[in-house]
Amino acid sequence: MELYHTHLPKLKRANVIVYDQERDLVSLPGYGADAVADLRIVDEQDTDGSDDTVRS
Repeated sequence: MELYHTHLPKLKRANVIVYDQERDLVSLPGYGADAVADLRIVDEQDTDGSDDTVRS
């Protein structure tokens, strides 16, 4: 939950991301649907502490 409460607001204020709270989606400004990530999928991924890329 730290992502929602700390990082998203800061990134949004800095115009680094666009956050659609209703759909729980994050995108990069100017990149449209191609740069959208579903945070629920990323949040539910099992992590082993490595720095590997999250696969969807």
